[in-house]
Order: sequence, then C-alpha cells, then structure tokens
Amino acid sequence: MADEVGAPITQHLTRTEHDTDDIVVSLTNPDGTAAAVTGWTATLSIGPYTDSAPIATFTGTGLSGGLIPINMATFAVAVGSYKYDIRITDTVTGDTPSRVYFKGKFKVTGRIN
Repeated sequence: MADEVGAPITQHLTRTEHDTDDIVVSLTNPDGTAAAVTGWTATLSIGPYTDSAPIATFTGTGLSGGLIPINMATFAVAVGSYKYDIRITDTVTGDTPSRVYFKGKFKVTGRIN
C-alpha cells in the first residue's frame, strides 16, 4: 500500500517526567538536502486524546540545516499516556500555511529518584 501524500508521519514519543532536553525536528527536501526552515515555527501540542484541547504546548523556531528545536525547558507534563502533534508554519514568506508534520502517542514515564 502506498503512503498517503501529505499525511503526517506517525512517530511515538516517550519522555521521562521533567526531561527538559529539546525535541529537534529535522526536515529535508525530496532530494535529501536540508529544507530552508530558518524562521519557521513549530508547535508541539500534547493532549489526553486526539481532537482534545492541549494540556501543554511548546514552540520552536527554525534554524539553518533544516532543524527546528522545540524548547522543552518548561516541560512538566504528569506521568501518563497522551497524544501529540507537531504543527509547522512557514512564518517567513508572508504566506503562512501550516500543517501537521508529525503525530502519535506521547508517553511520560516516572523518574527513579
């Protein structure tokens, strides 16, 4: 079966509570070169289930090399199982379409103290 054109990539994520390392999105062009994402924004939304209001959002701004680090410095989501998506917006060209590039399950595990 062929992939659906434009469908978000499903990628499940697991993080440990209070893990503040950034999540970095890397986008490439069809020819394998880094996408020009400097100044674009990415928003990670986490919620209890699909189509729910997010309980937490985190944002990042695109850099050279096709990279968009999402700032997780304030990550404080409770241990549990959630859904997430990452919406990316081209805020540089004035044409600001946005779309969900990634989605999936988001699990937060407890720390060993």
